[in-house]
Amino acid sequence: MKNIVAVVAILVSVVLSQSCRHEGDRLSPYGWSKIDPKFDSLTRVAEKYMYTSISPDSILKVSMELDSLSNTDEMEARSHYWKAYYHYMSWQPAEARALLIKADSLTTEKYTKERIDGLRMTYGEFKTYETFKKLLEQLKYFASVGDNSQKGNTAMVLSGNLVFTQVPELALYYLNMADSLFNVLGLEERVSNLRINKATLLCNSGRKEEADAVFEEMFADTTITSNKDLYEILLRNHYYFFGDSASLFNGYEIQKNKEREGIESKTLTILYESLIGEYYLNEGKIDAASNYLRFGLPDIDKLSDDDIKACIYQIYAQYYDSIGDGRKAMAAMKSYDAINDSIAVDQNPQNKIYTEYINAKRQVELESEEANRDLRRRLYVTIIASVLLLIVLVITGFRLRRRHQQKVLEATCLAEQREREMMAMALSRQQSDRVLDYVEDEISRLSREDAITAREIAQLDTTLRLHAADRQSLQSFEKAFTNINPDFDASLRAVAPDLSDNQVRLCSYIMLGLNNQEIASLMNVKASSLRQARLRLRLKFGLTKDDSLEAFLRELGKKR
Repeated sequence: MKNIVAVVAILVSVVLSQSCRHEGDRLSPYGWSKIDPKFDSLTRVAEKYMYTSISPDSILKVSMELDSLSNTDEMEARSHYWKAYYHYMSWQPAEARALLIKADSLTTEKYTKERIDGLRMTYGEFKTYETFKKLLEQLKYFASVGDNSQKGNTAMVLSGNLVFTQVPELALYYLNMADSLFNVLGLEERVSNLRINKATLLCNSGRKEEADAVFEEMFADTTITSNKDLYEILLRNHYYFFGDSASLFNGYEIQKNKEREGIESKTLTILYESLIGEYYLNEGKIDAASNYLRFGLPDIDKLSDDDIKACIYQIYAQYYDSIGDGRKAMAAMKSYDAINDSIAVDQNPQNKIYTEYINAKRQVELESEEANRDLRRRLYVTIIASVLLLIVLVITGFRLRRRHQQKVLEATCLAEQREREMMAMALSRQQSDRVLDYVEDEISRLSREDAITAREIAQLDTTLRLHAADRQSLQSFEKAFTNINPDFDASLRAVAPDLSDNQVRLCSYIMLGLNNQEIASLMNVKASSLRQARLRLRLKFGLTKDDSLEAFLRELGKKR
C-alpha cells in the first residue's frame, strides 16, 4: 500500500512540474514563448504600449531595440511584427503589410503566426467570409492559450467586421465580449474605445436614442475628455451620426493641436478639412469651403467652384470608403462624377465631337428610358387584361357550373317523379290482384248455386272491366320502368344470365324501395315464398349475409 501511495505521489509531482515548466516557458499573461530575458522584457513593454494611447514613436523605439537584439529568425520575426504595428499606427499600411509578410516567412511558432494574422486582419481588408471564419478560429485559439488581451482584441475586430452589415446585434455581442475582457484586464482606454464603437453600432441598428445616451455619458466622463485621442474620436463619430457641427470643429481643433505638437500625421487633418469643406459646401459657402482645401492644390485660387466641389466629394468618398460606409461613399462618387462631366462640357464648348457625343449619349439614355416606360406600360396593360380575362373565365365557369347543377337537379326531380308514378302503378296492380281474387270467389260461389240472376252477371261483368283497366295500368307501369331504366334488365342478366322474368320483376320492385308486404301483394305470393325468392337472388348475385340486396340493385341501376 505504501508503495502505491509513493508511486502516485511521484506521478503527481512529475505532472505538476511539467505543467509549471510549460507555463514558465511563456510570457505571462501573453502567449509569446520566452527567448532571452532582455528581449522578453522589451516584448512586455511593447505589449503594454499596444493597449495605451502612447505615441507610435515609442513603439518604433522598442522595435528598434528588439531588432538590435535579434540573432534568430524567431526574434527577427517578432521585431518585424512590432515595426509593422508602428507603421499601421502611423497610417503606412503598405510598409506594414510588407513587414508582416517577411515576419510570417521567418517564424515557425503557432502563436507568432496567429499574432501576425491578427494584426493583418485588424488593420487590413478583412470584410470577407473567409476572414470572418479565421477570426472565429483565432478567438478560440487565444482563449485556449489564456491570452485574454488578444482574445479581447479579436472579439473587437469581429465586432468591427460586422459594423456596417445587416447583423448589428451580432456585432454588439462580440463588442460586449471584448468589453468584459478589457474590464477584467483593467485596460481603461480600450474600454472607452469600445463605448464609442457601441454608440456607432446602436446608430447603425437605428437605436439613435440609446446611442445618444451613450454619447452623453462619454462626454461627461473626464477620463475620455482628458485623453486627446479618445476625445477626438468621440467628437468625430458624434458629428458623423448626429451632424453636430460643434463636434466637427472641436475635433478639428484637437487634431490641429496634435499636429502642431508633432504627435499625429497630416492624414487625419486632411480628413477633417474635407469634412469641413463638405459642411460649408452644403451650406452654400464656396469660399469658406475652399479655405479648407489648400493642401496639395497650390493654385486653388484659380479653381472654379465646380473644381472645388469635385475635390471635396472625392476626398469625402475616400473617407466613407475607408470606414466601410459604402452607401455614402457611392453617393459622394456619383456627385464627383456628375461635377466632372459638367466641367468637361464647360471646358470644351467648341469641341463639336465631344458635344455631339454627350448629346448622343443623352439621347440614347432618353430613348432607353422611354423604351423602359413603354415596356412598363405594356406590362401593366397585359397584367390588367390577364386579370380581367381571369375574372371573365371564373364568372363563366361559375355560371356553367350552376347551369349544370340545375340540369342535374331537374333530372333528379324527374326521375323521382317517375319512380313515384311507378310505385302508384305497382300499388294499382295490388288492387287488380284483389279484384281477381274477388272474381274467383264470385265464380266459385255462382257455380254452386242453381240459378244465376241477370244482376249478378252484370255485376261480374263490371268487375272484369275494372280488372282489364288495371291490367292496362300494369302494362303502363312496366313500360314506364323500362323507359326510366332501359338497361336495368340487361345489367341484371349480365351479372346473373339465368334470371327468370319474375325474378327480374322482383328486382325492379326491390330497387323502387317497396317493402316485403307490398311486393308480396303485387306478386301475389306469400311472405315466406318472397323470403325464399330473395334468398335465391342473393345466391345468384354472389352476395354475403353482410351485403345489402337493395343497395346492390340501386348501385346496378346507377351504372346504366
